[in-house]
Amino acid sequence: MEVKVITDVSVEPVTLTEIKNFCRIDADYAAEDDVLLLTAGAAREKLEKQLNLSFAEKTLMLQFDGFPIDIPYGPIREIESLISSTDTEDPPTEVEYTADGLDFKCLYVNAVNQCVIIYPVGYGSTSSAYNLTYAAGYETLPKALKQALLLQIDFDIKNQGMAMDDISPLALEKAEPYSKNLTIQ
Repeated sequence: MEVKVITDVSVEPVTLTEIKNFCRIDADYAAEDDVLLLTAGAAREKLEKQLNLSFAEKTLMLQFDGFPIDIPYGPIREIESLISSTDTEDPPTEVEYTADGLDFKCLYVNAVNQCVIIYPVGYGSTSSAYNLTYAAGYETLPKALKQALLLQIDFDIKNQGMAMDDISPLALEKAEPYSKNLTIQ
């Protein structure tokens, strides 16, 4: 299973003003604004990977082998296409599917009528490999996740150069109820 970002977040879910207020940085101090915004993006990406969530709207492509899986980096907003990766036609023929349940908990490929994508991981499989392109992410980030992101940014600012891959324990505690608990590698 491999996930690729097709269209990344266009606007970070926290503003520079929110970062400065939370981290107690003088609003008039602008010398490090670019660094703060870069830190915010890196902090968001770390938390997204840790929690298997998309904090803001983006488009992703999932390459998977057809066995039941949970679609990573939810919440899923829209399924854009499902194409068999073994299809050699140009352009490739889209696989017919039916999405059932809240947040696409089950995606059925009509040709085999088996659940290809299921939440939670369940039964059944298909013999094909697929490329699933989908839109994911929060339109408005929940307050607890926004606070977790600000905690992570503050943690990264205070620990510059020492533990840049670490997740803030406070941020993780705040965000854990939203986690999809699926490790993405």
